[in-house]
Amino acid sequence: MAVRPNFAGKLFGKPTLTLTKENLVFTHRGRKDRYLPLASVRTLFKVKKRFLGDELRLEGVKTTVRYRFLKSENVEALQAAANKIIRRHLKAYLQAVFTEFNDSVKLQYPKDSQEEALRSLIDSLYRDYSNYQADWQSMLSADAIAAVKDILSLYPFDMAKLRSYHEQMQLKARCGFFDTVESNPLTTKQRLAVLRSNDRNMVLAAAGTGKTSVMVAKTLDLIDRALAKPQDILVLAYNRSASLELKARLLDKAQTHAIKLDTEPQIGTFHALGRQILQEAGRSTQISVFAENSAELKMWIAQWMHEYTAEDAARKQLLITMLSVQEGRETQLSGQALITAATELLTKALQAMRVEGLNRTGVSKRLTEAGIKPAGKIAGLLSALHKDYVNELKRQDCIDFDDLITRATELVEKGTFIPRWKYILVDEFQDISASRMALITALVDRAKANGVATSLTVVGDDWQSVYRFSGGKLSLTTRFGKVAGSYTETKLQKTFRYNNSIADTAGQFIMENPEQFRKSIDTHTKTDTPQIFLLDDKPGKENGVYERIAEVVSKIRSNEPESTVAVIARYNFLLDEAKHALSKQNLNNNVRFWSFHKSKGLEADHCILIGFSGGKNGFPGSGREDGLIEALLPSSDTYPHAEERRLMYVGLTRAKHKCYIIADIVSPSEFVTELLCPKYNVSVASAAISFMKSAEF
Repeated sequence: MAVRPNFAGKLFGKPTLTLTKENLVFTHRGRKDRYLPLASVRTLFKVKKRFLGDELRLEGVKTTVRYRFLKSENVEALQAAANKIIRRHLKAYLQAVFTEFNDSVKLQYPKDSQEEALRSLIDSLYRDYSNYQADWQSMLSADAIAAVKDILSLYPFDMAKLRSYHEQMQLKARCGFFDTVESNPLTTKQRLAVLRSNDRNMVLAAAGTGKTSVMVAKTLDLIDRALAKPQDILVLAYNRSASLELKARLLDKAQTHAIKLDTEPQIGTFHALGRQILQEAGRSTQISVFAENSAELKMWIAQWMHEYTAEDAARKQLLITMLSVQEGRETQLSGQALITAATELLTKALQAMRVEGLNRTGVSKRLTEAGIKPAGKIAGLLSALHKDYVNELKRQDCIDFDDLITRATELVEKGTFIPRWKYILVDEFQDISASRMALITALVDRAKANGVATSLTVVGDDWQSVYRFSGGKLSLTTRFGKVAGSYTETKLQKTFRYNNSIADTAGQFIMENPEQFRKSIDTHTKTDTPQIFLLDDKPGKENGVYERIAEVVSKIRSNEPESTVAVIARYNFLLDEAKHALSKQNLNNNVRFWSFHKSKGLEADHCILIGFSGGKNGFPGSGREDGLIEALLPSSDTYPHAEERRLMYVGLTRAKHKCYIIADIVSPSEFVTELLCPKYNVSVASAAISFMKSAEF
């Protein structure tokens, strides 16, 4: 169908307009010069009768396109036919807009990787609708116009507005699920942590704020809303017991909510994942006896040390120097004691090198930065140990647990293993090592390279990062943005475990370190009086601390016979002695004995914290942050006693009702001295400590 220019149009050199199936073609003297794709037109053609001929026009508020000086024959027929095509394309365009908006904003959390596409969608829709509003309202249904206006309520584009839109919609739509998915309704922040599935997400969960509930709810929510199938989800736990707990809770809640699981989401440890990747790639996963029996490893290291230093006095002297560096003083050990101490040191050094992936250059650099001499010679010795250890594993045709992670990472990076998970959730992220983070990064990057956009959610609490000795790298949490890029953060700050007295004191104590994230903990239980008590250890009595523990337990038993009590200490020998002392008085019924490290994740009605003395074996231990192994471990923030401060926070927040701290008065702990500051609202329940406080301030 064609419309030709009239006499005036020919004089002005106007083209002939020809309508094809999809385009309006403009021809000058038989030559096709250009064309207008009708799929790109967002308004209808109108015909205007003019003195010098008909005019075909696309009329807008901001822009109007005119084709003038046309013969009247076929103009209206071309207009009708073209408008029919335009209507079809406009409906298809809007349907695509509504579908993309529904998928990317309503159903799923708006992701950083979608920002430019969503910006273009909303900006283009606004530009077209504002320019051609009258035509759109005349040719579109009321529902379509309402949908357009709903999207344009988010103009001008702002990613934060889109995310708030999604959150408010889903909070309302999923209210019933969030109210019943756990035994108690989820808090608003917990619900948001479930909903937020950006490309990268961090959930900072203070002690007792329900991070496990969030992980279970998030997994089930993704499946229930058909955003993912169970096999699309990978949940990584810190250890096997945690993974079993997560799996049991998830299956129980799925059954309660009648959420059908055709298969189970993959829930396991990093080591289990590494084993799976190696097995699928046809690699050996035989674990060395060294990995499962530390005594065997130490025997091998002792033998290696004997052979390495045989008839070489310089090498033996280097071992003595290394021990002196570690202990912070000249060692006086000899004979079997020297062998035992050196074996312990080399075992820890080897483990640190393995988990941090340190070669000779890396070891030398760290020792030099720590001011440890002779850095080069020590690095040479440790490098020789590591080389011979690796060769021994090859001889055994085995691997160790570190190999499970590093070799799996290599297979993913090379593309030998192709991950297909759309959602990866990582628990206890504050204690993640550099090698485990490398595996996560490899999984996400390889999936992306194969067309799968993986959403990563890490859950943890920087206040409870206490496993640096086994490779935990806190900076991966506190500097998450630098490691992973832009991310969405949610803080869980409502606890149902402990009261506001414990929350305020523990929170203020941990946030003295400026490297820790700032959090404001709200508690379900409120009290007007301090619930952390400072007691003395009966100075002058040989077993005064254990007598004091017995007194506290007796008092608790008389008031609350069924309540649980936990005795928590930095060192196991203190726990053994406390347990023995209470058993002699028949007071250890319903009393748990935990180290600060092992108390993590546990709780009791009342907690008694002991071992608060100064010195090397105190809490915090003076001088314990120096030494060879310290230099090889992951970098730490520079705040004094940073990790032991976090241990203290862990211990304080195990108590649901009351926490008792028994302090050494003769050689007081720095932490006790700090808690005596007026800014801490603790109860001094000891005349000796009251005197100490008045003398200090």
